[in-house]
Amino acid sequence: MTRRSRLSKERALELMDIIGEWIEKKLAEAFVSEVVLAFSGGADSMLVGAILERRGIKYQLIAMPCAEDSESTVSLKDARRGAEWLNHPLEVASIWPAFQGAKLVLPPAKNWLADANLKSRLRMTFAYYFANNTNGGALVVGTTNKSEMFIGYLTKNGDGGVDIEPIVFLRKSDEIYDMLAAVNGPEWIMVKAPSADLAEGQTDEGEIGFSYTVIDDTIEFIETGREDQADPAALKRIKRMHEVSEHKRHMPPGLEKPAGF
Repeated sequence: MTRRSRLSKERALELMDIIGEWIEKKLAEAFVSEVVLAFSGGADSMLVGAILERRGIKYQLIAMPCAEDSESTVSLKDARRGAEWLNHPLEVASIWPAFQGAKLVLPPAKNWLADANLKSRLRMTFAYYFANNTNGGALVVGTTNKSEMFIGYLTKNGDGGVDIEPIVFLRKSDEIYDMLAAVNGPEWIMVKAPSADLAEGQTDEGEIGFSYTVIDDTIEFIETGREDQADPAALKRIKRMHEVSEHKRHMPPGLEKPAGF
């Protein structure tokens, strides 16, 4: 993944504090004092963890691998490394038994996405269990960035089914990494290929078909009315992904009461 800079260290730290203050406000509005963070050891969840640490916000860090031998997975190894960097305890709850149990009663998947989304939704089910199992309750904090939200690169009621999304306005290709660099994030997270870890060998950029740099530039061209400057293939695909995923960015529509009833 191509890395570039958009925020100075000073601005990055300032923005982290603003995000932390917003999280604190949302906790106060919900009358709870902590959050649950589903932790993959990827850049987005690492950044949210760093913000929580910086503000001293109470949080539970939960890794939820999905493999028969969870300890062998790259995601769990990275989650452990990330938790060590954050100097925070990590709770590990494998969703593998639940996934296998679900597959016993479900028809075979016709495509890999059915299984991938099932894993994502199981993870959120587990995350809410931890939140509900907390004295006084907790909010589940999301890690979706602007790049992913714009193109709908998230699972509805999976990683998209959270209580708050504090980094949803940040670009993946630069701002996420600028903020991690500002708090001396480990080098391995800066070079790790982004992946949802829902299928073997899957990477975000490989699945989408474009780098996050191209995605972010294309989004900016669309938002600023400069579509003529975008790569035509990227523009076509990203606009289409945005259109078909519109339903993911809103609460489920409800029919208004008909007149006369």
